[in-house]
Amino acid sequence: MTSPIVGESVKVVADELGIDPGRLSKWRQKDCSPVRPTEGLADEQREIKRLQKELKEAQLERDMDLMLTQRLLV
Repeated sequence: MTSPIVGESVKVVADELGIDPGRLSKWRQKDCSPVRPTEGLADEQREIKRLQKELKEAQLERDMDLMLTQRLLV
């Protein structure tokens, strides 16, 4: 399922979910780790980093979809 809120601002997403924008922003900051440069890494290491980033983004999108679904069911 594609999330209708991917790429939206924190305020827009928070409004859609019915939560405080500050709470969502803190959660997002906690979940997002700084990007480390991939220079000097082997191809396999770069691919692992790319896949880890992709997984983290997919998990975040899934969590947001679950929150929105739960909010709509209440």
